[in-house]
Amino acid sequence: MRKHKSFFWQMVWGAMILIAAFIFWPIETDNNFNRLDISDKQLVFNGKKIYSANCASCHGVNLEGQANWEQKGADGLYPAPPQTDAGHSWRHPDQYLIDAVKNGQFENGKPTNMPAFAESLTDAEIISVLTYIKSKWSAEKRAIQRKTQEDSLPGPAIYGAG
Repeated sequence: MRKHKSFFWQMVWGAMILIAAFIFWPIETDNNFNRLDISDKQLVFNGKKIYSANCASCHGVNLEGQANWEQKGADGLYPAPPQTDAGHSWRHPDQYLIDAVKNGQFENGKPTNMPAFAESLTDAEIISVLTYIKSKWSAEKRAIQRKTQEDSLPGPAIYGAG
């Protein structure tokens, strides 16, 4: 009788481990850090709505940013930059952008005007809004960002793969 109970619990634990592995196993796009896929029209569409509701008040309805965004204001903080080619978001890898939106941005350990959205937006919503922004960059800026993205990925030499 004791053997049957032990076997039962081993099977339960094994099933739980398999389910957890299935749920938390990285998907292909996570492995490539290429979650901001502008070819996903639904992601772009959702991102536009989320941007309008959460980002446009600072970054502008047309992603134009605030005036004099490259100069600190009287409060010592930079105004919100444009999210177009005129800005600098396209110079950063996707994961940096995701982290900036999720956790806010800091300069010399102090918060900037960019708040954290981890409490108000899900990861999927953050990815959607950044995909919408990325869809508005020119092909040239997306190509530069793609190169930055590739350069930011861990290489085989780091992990000994190959």
